[in-house]
Amino acid sequence: AFVPPLLFPGEHDRTLPVHERFWFKANLFHAVFGFVGNYFMTHYFYSVLGARYTFDTYWFNNVPIPCYIATQAYFCLYHAASTVVLRRLTFSLTPRACRIAAFFLVPALCYIAALFETTSIAWFPHYDFPDRRAMYIIGSAFYGMYFLPTFPVLWAMDEDPLLSPEQRREAKGESRSKPQRWTSIEVAAAALASGMLVIFLLDFWRLGFGALHEGQEVAPLAEASGKVPFVQF
Repeated sequence: AFVPPLLFPGEHDRTLPVHERFWFKANLFHAVFGFVGNYFMTHYFYSVLGARYTFDTYWFNNVPIPCYIATQAYFCLYHAASTVVLRRLTFSLTPRACRIAAFFLVPALCYIAALFETTSIAWFPHYDFPDRRAMYIIGSAFYGMYFLPTFPVLWAMDEDPLLSPEQRREAKGESRSKPQRWTSIEVAAAALASGMLVIFLLDFWRLGFGALHEGQEVAPLAEASGKVPFVQF
């Protein structure tokens, strides 16, 4: 996620300072959003999905520290793949058709990414759920909400405004050499805003549907003591 693009930059990145390159901004976005996801959102996995970690390691806010590190690689993979697919839309459809297609395609990509991770780590013995079948089918939709705001954000980052397919084909690489580049502050702000939106989505699920596993208690958002479920005092 970091070393290969640094040593072997792409054609459009070679003339840019490191902090202006897309891969740098993507890593910054994933670092910020991944921290928010682990620090806050993982606790919804505990209370809503019944997830639990059992391996012996160091923890931060009741989340294993290795999870903070592994998230960077996982999220870089998902967002790189989704961005390729979504940007292909902009070169194949008219702007209106692209928006309509994205309305259906983005949720589908979110579910696929979540299902891929849920099934790919099923072999790991220290990450468990009360009902794995329900986690695969329903829990993947819950986890997929992580990416509802982030896939479109990475799609739009440093991208040209939507043009017609004819204009794009005529311009070819010339149009894409002068995109509306985001600053690092804008990238970090987008990551924080995405994290806040996902927390809302997860908590709306908690309030509307409750826990996935029958008989499992869901921690209230604010207890009598004033504590919130995702912060350990």
